[in-house]
Amino acid sequence: MVPSTLSRKASEATPLIAEYSSRFRLVETSAIWIFAALFAALAARGYFAPFSVSAVQTALIVFLGALSADLVSGLVHWAADTWGNQTWPIVGPTLIRSFREHHVDAKAITRHDFVEANGATALVLLPVILGVHLFMPGSSSAWTHLQSQASLFALSLTFFVFMTNQIHKWAHVDLPPSFVRLLQSLRLILPRGHHQVHHRGRHTSCYCITTGWLNPILDRIQFFRLSEKLIQAISTLRAREDDLKLIGLAAQSRSRVSSDTHPS
Repeated sequence: MVPSTLSRKASEATPLIAEYSSRFRLVETSAIWIFAALFAALAARGYFAPFSVSAVQTALIVFLGALSADLVSGLVHWAADTWGNQTWPIVGPTLIRSFREHHVDAKAITRHDFVEANGATALVLLPVILGVHLFMPGSSSAWTHLQSQASLFALSLTFFVFMTNQIHKWAHVDLPPSFVRLLQSLRLILPRGHHQVHHRGRHTSCYCITTGWLNPILDRIQFFRLSEKLIQAISTLRAREDDLKLIGLAAQSRSRVSSDTHPS
């Protein structure tokens, strides 16, 4: 079989992963800009608040924000890996699609630009950061010390959550920028070697992908396996049913292409 015939058959085949549409890209681009504006506005409001946060408190709050973001990333990653499919409303084409693609082709994320890698995260964060704005007093001069600390925590949490997929992407890039390699070596963000554990076997460990700090604890106490057993006991859902099917279909597709390209 000649290469042109292979290309034609591949293009005619129904894709395993739903297409990333230009319309959804526009939505994601808008979400990133709106999130950036709301984030900057919250930082500015905190700057003009009458209460300052000490350096020690700032470091602690930023750390807690990063730790919380790591937990959020693990919960979302596990949920998107384990339940549902790309046809589910809203979460299907946003979250589930990207995680299904990632298991079929782990390097696909490295070919995504900034918008495709991070747009869905910004979209999810919009109601969160908007809610923080609405919760805080309209004038920052009326903020209490606790509210100043809360705004800093919200900034830390939303920043690290927003950066999670970019950090995840860097963990798959063969040669990330030097400053990224430094952060990875210091374990301040998800290290490449640590994340590769997730891609072994059935993708059932090391779900946290912001810093990876919580993975040893959550894996040791079997947090996600116990959660799966509980959900399966009270619902009709089956863990990783769709994900394993797609991985199997992708493997069969690659095998057919290989046999057609290199006939015996």
